[in-house]
Amino acid sequence: MKNISKKSAFTLAETLITLSIIGVVSAMTIPALVTKVRHKILEHQFRDTYAIINQAWRLMKADSDYDDLFSVYTVHETGKGYYKSSELRTNFLNYLKRAYTLSDSKTPNYATYADASKKYDGGSDYGLNVPNIVLQNGAMLKVGVSATGAEIYIYFVVDINGLKGPNRAGHDMFLFLVNNSNDTIIGRKMTKLYTEEDINKMTYMKEAAGFPCSVNSKQGANGMGCADFALRNKCPDNPAKTYWDCLPK
Repeated sequence: MKNISKKSAFTLAETLITLSIIGVVSAMTIPALVTKVRHKILEHQFRDTYAIINQAWRLMKADSDYDDLFSVYTVHETGKGYYKSSELRTNFLNYLKRAYTLSDSKTPNYATYADASKKYDGGSDYGLNVPNIVLQNGAMLKVGVSATGAEIYIYFVVDINGLKGPNRAGHDMFLFLVNNSNDTIIGRKMTKLYTEEDINKMTYMKEAAGFPCSVNSKQGANGMGCADFALRNKCPDNPAKTYWDCLPK
C-alpha cells in the first residue's frame, strides 16, 4: 500500500485572524509612513526654495556696484519711510523665474505651527499672511523692507509649495531675513519662548514676541521663528530629533 501524506493548510479561521493582524498593523504603520513621506517632501521643497532665493540674492549682489545691499535698500526718510522697498522688490524679481502674481483674495489663510485650527497672525508689519508672487517651481514669495522697534530688516516670506496645504507657519510658510552684518540670507530665529503670563503683560507685539516656534507656544505668530531651525534641521522642542521629524500634527 502506498503511504498517503496529509497536506497541511490554514483553516478559514486562521486566515481571517492573519488578515485581521495585517490590517491592524497596516492601520498603525501606513499613516505614520505617509506622514514621514509628506514631511520629506516639505523638507525638499524648503531647501529648493531657499536655494532659489539665495542664488537670486547672490546674483543681484554680484551684478550691483555695492558691497552692502542691506544699507542700500533700508534707507529711511521722514515722510517717505523705507521708500526703496519697491525698488528692492523690482530688482530682486528680475533674478527669479516667476509665473504670476496672486490677488489678495486668492492667497491662502495660514495656521500656526502647533495648532492647525488657529489662524496665523504675524502682524501687518511683517506682511506674513500674503506671499503672493508665484514662482515657476510652485512656491510663493513676498519681499520687502520693514522695521519693528529698533530692528530694520529685509524680509523674504515664502510658501514653499504655494497654494497646496498644509498652509501653516513653520510647515510650508517661512520667514527669511538679510543679515545686516554680512549681507547673506538667514532664517528668522526664535529669540525667546515667552510664557503665557509674560505675554499677557505685554502691550506691544504680543503675538510675535520672541518670534516663536514651539509646540508650547499659543501665540498667533507661532512659526515665525522656525526658518532657522529648519535650515539647521534641528527640532525646536526635542534636540534628539530633526526638524522635519518633529513637525506637529
